Amino acid sequence: MERLFAIRQFLIMIVALVGGVGLIVFSVIRADTQVTGTPGQFTAQQCETEKTRRSGTTYSCTGSFEADDKSFTIASVEVDTNFDSEPTSPVATKVEGPDATTAVVDDYKKWAIPGGTGVIILIFGIFMLRGRIRSRREDRAEAAAV
Repeated sequence: MERLFAIRQFLIMIVALVGGVGLIVFSVIRADTQVTGTPGQFTAQQCETEKTRRSGTTYSCTGSFEADDKSFTIASVEVDTNFDSEPTSPVATKVEGPDATTAVVDDYKKWAIPGGTGVIILIFGIFMLRGRIRSRREDRAEAAAV
């Protein structure tokens, strides 16, 4: 039974470490697009409705993107967020460049919340790893003393 508990702790620790790093990387990429991306307008062409528990219905959309400086247009791009209502007018977004497949809505919460969550999860995983290493050292010291 103790071995099963140790395996469960190990799996939780691995998920926390990998998940934390994944969320941090995801938020850094999204934040980079918001800071250095090309601003423009996203025009929804097709939206799919999704039912949620809290807010009822959200809309996931694909459409076209036109840079504000008119330097390029992307015929098919999806937006990284769900809308509360189907967008009927252009939405201010940013993209990495003319070959981008995803447009990012300029909202700090879209990267700060996943990034903050990733930091918390990563810290949790690091403390679990630290405790596991400390426990193994103590076990080895006890075995050497006997």
